[in-house]
Amino acid sequence: MLVKVSYINWDTDGEAVGLPSQLLIPIPDHVDTEEVDEVEDYIADTITEDTGFCHKGFGYDIIVD
Repeated sequence: MLVKVSYINWDTDGEAVGLPSQLLIPIPDHVDTEEVDEVEDYIADTITEDTGFCHKGFGYDIIVD
């Protein structure tokens, strides 16, 4: 599965940084894609790991199932 993440509400503590407005995130096979919470947890963790910044929420669309 591949998802396009957008509408990311970045938590930058007021720091002026250039963060992406969208990300493409592949969801690996070990994530149960039938469980929405598991997919969203994986996306949330990946956003933070890949950018080094936390967020307060996001939206996403499935690009490839």
